[in-house]
Amino acid sequence: MIKVTLTILQMSAMVALGCPTTEFEASPEGVGFQIEGPKLVAFWARHYGMDPVVACEIVRLESDWNTWASGDHNQSCGWWQFKLKTWRGIRQEMGVRNSMDLRFDPFESTVAACYAMICGNRGSGYRHWWTTYEQAVLNVGGKMK
Repeated sequence: MIKVTLTILQMSAMVALGCPTTEFEASPEGVGFQIEGPKLVAFWARHYGMDPVVACEIVRLESDWNTWASGDHNQSCGWWQFKLKTWRGIRQEMGVRNSMDLRFDPFESTVAACYAMICGNRGSGYRHWWTTYEQAVLNVGGKMK
């Protein structure tokens, strides 16, 4: 199972938003906390009103849970395969730091992707930007939004 190491600040943000502390364990390195990748994605999907099963399927289709995955001739990267221009636009809309390296961070990219799909573009969402969105919905038997 894919495990993601979070900083104390990242874990605290999730706990403040209602994530049970039982979802986390101390990291083997002794710095930060770990959570299973699908649980991280499901939490943020639910937080932004997205189907967590569809969100996890998108990550599987886009990167197969490979943090360092790259596609589109190395223009897209990370779990969610963000292109730099898209990343910068979404992060600016969210009002948060938009360092391009954060596209490889499972926590940061998941928050941005779940926000973008549901809340981005003044609430109409950017689901159509992910070419795998429709396939993910079909794969899990969900309904298109």
